[in-house]
Amino acid sequence: MSLGPDPVRSYLRFVLFLCLVAVGTLGLGFVPTRALGGSDAVRGMFIGCGLSFVGSLAGGLPLAVGAGRPLQARGAYLLASMAIRMLVVLAGALVVLLTMQVARPALLIWVAISYLAFLAIDIGYALKRDRE
Repeated sequence: MSLGPDPVRSYLRFVLFLCLVAVGTLGLGFVPTRALGGSDAVRGMFIGCGLSFVGSLAGGLPLAVGAGRPLQARGAYLLASMAIRMLVVLAGALVVLLTMQVARPALLIWVAISYLAFLAIDIGYALKRDRE
């Protein structure tokens, strides 16, 4: 089974929802983050949300590829999705912490907040792909 138009359309819809959640999360967090930590914290917020966003994008790919496969094979795609998502976010955060001057508390807090926000979208996407 190949990656046909329906999985592509579904993945693009997933990306759209991720973008909407990212804009909403950043919009809600901008004023409090700036008030509590200044412009350095806002930079950490954007980087942290970006890391989680990229992790969710990467984690969604195995779900798109695994759609329509036999039920026994879908579990491997789900596990791959979770592992890729976690590894991308952790590796990205480690690279940022070691190489950039960024407000570490803000970065780590916003990685966690955005990870959880995107997790809701990821779970919905995984459940939708599993039904197909």
